[in-house]
Amino acid sequence: MARSAAPDAVEAIQRQLRRVRRRRNLRELQRAIYLLIAVVAAAMAGLVLLALRASPGAFAEGAVAAGGIALFAAWLGEAERRVALTRSEALRKEQP
Repeated sequence: MARSAAPDAVEAIQRQLRRVRRRRNLRELQRAIYLLIAVVAAAMAGLVLLALRASPGAFAEGAVAAGGIALFAAWLGEAERRVALTRSEALRKEQP
């Protein structure tokens, strides 16, 4: 016959799960921020090179492209935010 777990043990496990979930969510947030910074920095570096080398028309097209890249990076950041586990999602995954 299975023994029931002590309430203290269950609370300790729930605290551990909250900490793990918080750490995982922070790591995912950090990863998304780094990705966003890298994409925007690359777009801005390309824009500076374009400003130095290209004609005004090509620079304008490049500025529009850089804006599109920035919007895409923002969309990626939103997609990464959805990766973070909510409490209810984590509880659903824990149950067999």
